[in-house]
Amino acid sequence: MLNDTVTNALLILTLIAASIATVTDLKYGKIYNKMIIILGLIGAPLVTTLYGFLNKDLLLQFIINFSITIMLSLLFYAFKIWAAGDAKLMALLVFLLPYSYYYSYEGMYFPTIYIFIVIFSLAFLYVVMESIFLSIQDCKMLKARIKSIHISLSGTVNFLIILLSGMLLSGLFANCFSVMFGDVFLKNAYAFSILNFFALTLFYSIVKSKYMCYALIVEIILNTLFVLATKANLANIIPIRLSSVFMAITIIFIRFIADTYNYRVIMASETRAGMVLSYASAILLSSFKKGPTILTDETTKTRILEEQAQAIRNWAATRKDEPSISIVRLMPFSIFILVGLLLYLLKGMIQ
Repeated sequence: MLNDTVTNALLILTLIAASIATVTDLKYGKIYNKMIIILGLIGAPLVTTLYGFLNKDLLLQFIINFSITIMLSLLFYAFKIWAAGDAKLMALLVFLLPYSYYYSYEGMYFPTIYIFIVIFSLAFLYVVMESIFLSIQDCKMLKARIKSIHISLSGTVNFLIILLSGMLLSGLFANCFSVMFGDVFLKNAYAFSILNFFALTLFYSIVKSKYMCYALIVEIILNTLFVLATKANLANIIPIRLSSVFMAITIIFIRFIADTYNYRVIMASETRAGMVLSYASAILLSSFKKGPTILTDETTKTRILEEQAQAIRNWAATRKDEPSISIVRLMPFSIFILVGLLLYLLKGMIQ
């Protein structure tokens, strides 16, 4: 009876936290620390009761799962995949969500991975659909981007290096997963494929084109070491699988489309706090004598403050023309976290 009461209370707190964060993120562009701290403090005694007294056998699994979630969330923040608020929200939700609601099996210490997969699948689908919609709405920008591509021998070689790097890395991940997890990998191939997809997307986001050649060399060495260490078939040195080829080409194509519509042009007089200035606009503003100097790295860490927004509006008022600036299109991750969590829980109820 007490176990059910504590479990239900924690589930309600989890849904409340995700809902409040989504509302504030969509309305104000922020996930407030105050909310994270308050709900975390409210849930702490319940978590202690659940794992410290009622389900001591789940304590270790809870700690491992929670610790990995924190590390993974911080990595996503460090690689600019989501904002600090999203990382803290995810940590809070995993802290509050009772372990009994996870799909787990013996030897599975990080069941939250499936929630991550659902969340990022939704975010990825949104990016694809938005890019398609924007390409239809404003095809001129896409045509201009395509025309800017100059086909040359060096350009073709660079593209092939980028493609081969992705294929080798994808194949290496698949082989490592197969050796490390054995039957678990075979039974959950779809989950590992999605994880592989996100890892490859992260690789293309971090490694710049000019360093891709070095990455390719490292991957060839790693694949060779894998074959020598596992005594696998020589074909694994260059694991060119159809799935790897498709995965690499798909990511390259989607990144090309999405990057085309990464920015939005607005009138400078419409600048508001919370927006993120593009590199080009930051340079443009600083080049004018009376233009404000605003630093940006095109992430949520450099959101425009109210006084900075006012400075841009004041600068725009001094101009005879109507200047425009470009801002980064921000994607609030909290909505994907909420919907992803709900879908995950709903699937569990149906099963």
